[in-house]
Amino acid sequence: MWTPELLPDTDVAQLYVDADGTTDEPRLRRAYEALPAEERARWHTARAALLA
Repeated sequence: MWTPELLPDTDVAQLYVDADGTTDEPRLRRAYEALPAEERARWHTARAALLA
C-alpha cells in the first residue's frame, strides 16, 4: 500500500484525485469524500484535462 509522506500543508484530497482513486490510504479517501460534489467534479475534470 502506498503511504505518502504528508507535509502540514499537503492537500490530501488532491493526492487522492492525483492517484486516480487507486490508493488505499484512508486519510486521502476521507479528505476526498469530505469535499462537496461540485468541487470533486471540478478536480476530476482538471485531472482528465491534464491526462489528455
